[in-house]
Amino acid sequence: LLGVIPAVALSWGVEESWVRAAHRIYVFHRLRHHLVFQSFPWSHRLSFLALVLATGVLSRWGGTDQLRLVVRVAWAAVGLSLLGVGVSVAGPWNWDLAARVLRYYLFRPADALLPMAFALLVAQGVQALLEKRRLWGTVGLIVVLMAAGAHLGWTTWSRWQRPWPRAERAMSWQQFQAWQDVCHQAQKFIPPQSKACFTPRYTQSFHWYAQRAEVVNWKDVPQDAFSLVEWWKRIVEVYDYRGLGGRGPWELRPPEELLQLAGRYRAGWAIVSRTQGRPLPFEVLYSNSHFVLYRLPVRCEQASGR
Repeated sequence: LLGVIPAVALSWGVEESWVRAAHRIYVFHRLRHHLVFQSFPWSHRLSFLALVLATGVLSRWGGTDQLRLVVRVAWAAVGLSLLGVGVSVAGPWNWDLAARVLRYYLFRPADALLPMAFALLVAQGVQALLEKRRLWGTVGLIVVLMAAGAHLGWTTWSRWQRPWPRAERAMSWQQFQAWQDVCHQAQKFIPPQSKACFTPRYTQSFHWYAQRAEVVNWKDVPQDAFSLVEWWKRIVEVYDYRGLGGRGPWELRPPEELLQLAGRYRAGWAIVSRTQGRPLPFEVLYSNSHFVLYRLPVRCEQASGR
């Protein structure tokens, strides 16, 4: 529970209205796929329920005191998940209270502890059968090893088939190679500690490969309340998240609007996707088959920031 203290400290000294807004942004917009039960795919819900039932059946076989303790801790984690389900379902009655509670990842402990308890119970069962020299013990061991090996093999095959980062899974292999290329070129053209760069709305790894600042991206969400609200303003204004900004993503703005936006966010460069953006009437610094790097003519007095 000591870990709750730094989480609470992220909101200290911030106006209450900003804290409420930050919690709702974090829970119901950015991370609802982790924090809100209604957003979980049905396949995940059913597989988790099956794991709960299987663990319950296996736990009735007894076992060592240490293993029973592990199982009890796992059931406590499942209890937190049930609390999360209740808060998620009751959210419409008080969105602010629901966000305040759900932000603590009530489902995450069971994601780790329940599979761990199940795996240990299975191992205990196989060991008990083997000690009694039963044929079923050997069969069980083979089945368990094949299941674990199949999962490892499938994961390895999937990563071999798609070796680029999951953060860029929206790209094909050719697009990803072009993305790395334009990022490396941007590192040459953009000085360190300089103004930021606009990047396509589906990209997440500009700063990994270019080692330069970008205006905002979806993946790098801040944690403290004040910065979280500022991040959300940028997401809405720059990328027009869910049409909330009403003016479209930056790639499709008229050039004069883009320069105004660049002035507000100290953006001196822009990378435009050839498939999702459109040509800009600015200096082209580099281009490849999928991306174009532009220099934006933003004057220093315009780029004063917020």
